[in-house]
Amino acid sequence: MALQDSKVKEESKSFNSLLTQVRLHDKIIFFLPIESNDQIVLNEILTHLKPVVLCLELTQSRFGLLQHSPEWEEMNILQVFPNGKWILLLTDLILLHFIRVLGLNRHECMGENLLTAIGMAQKKAIQVQLIDQETDTLAKRAWCSATKKHKLAIIKCILELLFTTKGLNSEERFYLKKTARANSLYTSILRLFYNKLPFLKSFLEDERLLFISEQLRACNGSVILAYLHPSHIQPIMNLLEKDPSPKEPLMVVPESKSNFKFGRWGIPFFILSLFAIGLLKSKTMALEMIGVWMLIHGAVTAFAALLVFAHPLTILACFVLSPITSFTPSFGAGFLLMIVESMIRKPRVRDLEYLSEDVRNWNLIFKNRIVRIGLVFIAISIASLSATFIGLTAITKFKIF
Repeated sequence: MALQDSKVKEESKSFNSLLTQVRLHDKIIFFLPIESNDQIVLNEILTHLKPVVLCLELTQSRFGLLQHSPEWEEMNILQVFPNGKWILLLTDLILLHFIRVLGLNRHECMGENLLTAIGMAQKKAIQVQLIDQETDTLAKRAWCSATKKHKLAIIKCILELLFTTKGLNSEERFYLKKTARANSLYTSILRLFYNKLPFLKSFLEDERLLFISEQLRACNGSVILAYLHPSHIQPIMNLLEKDPSPKEPLMVVPESKSNFKFGRWGIPFFILSLFAIGLLKSKTMALEMIGVWMLIHGAVTAFAALLVFAHPLTILACFVLSPITSFTPSFGAGFLLMIVESMIRKPRVRDLEYLSEDVRNWNLIFKNRIVRIGLVFIAISIASLSATFIGLTAITKFKIF
């Protein structure tokens, strides 16, 4: 082991300016910053260092996206949500938006240099391990632990960054451009978020660094090369010098606590109770109450769908289905009719890529299928809520007491 350590040190002398190292019991972990993206340099380091494992700051889901980028762009949006990829989709949308706003090269900023690194390692029979924490786990842990005030702040921040010009100042633009050229845009955007919203730092930075450090600690191999974001290297080295921490709790998504369960089901229960009382008094009265309810709810929501130029079949489905969905608040009319519109006018991931530009151009708003579907969801959801109170007012006028 001593001879091997001596050999490794000699071979790495020429790369001392780039590499740092930590010794952990029976292994040495070398750290190479991702900004050192010269493929010739990386190839020489892999050749001379001969690591057993190359560890990359990349998630399994983003690796799959990089491998199948054309298929991802053409994927039907309806396949994204059932497969639980909506957070990956949102992350990809944010990345593409910043690449366009900053005038950057898409292939350089989406992490394709990491694919090149993987290819180099595989040619040299070096094991590759992806050690970053999954984005959906990070996002879900942050969201479920956030207060209502924090959740509103998160939504506001995302909307400002995506759809307004005031989301970035000149310093932030310079920072993102600089780090993007070093192929670290993903990490830089996470940092931008917790700089704007400090309560996110414990999830987007601290937990992520702890997860990566424990992944490195658990990695098998006498010589390991970790290819990481430059700002992460020193904090991770510090964590590795401390006692191990279990990473399993960092992979658990806490249950989201809701205080609205009674409110969401209370109104439907009250309306159904009125129907039941009407039925006890008179079958004819109960049928009239149900008819008024369905007519008001169907007409109001169908008119709202018409205003946002929904497909005729969506408008028809709206008139029929919205009175029924008003009794299932966990599966509302807006969501259901959004699915109907999506099935008729199938959106693709590439519709999202131009979303931020299209929403600023009135002539393009209804040509973008994502925008149209979003408008259908919003219009019908608001109309359904309004129709519920209009209908409730109407049926309480029946003399059931």
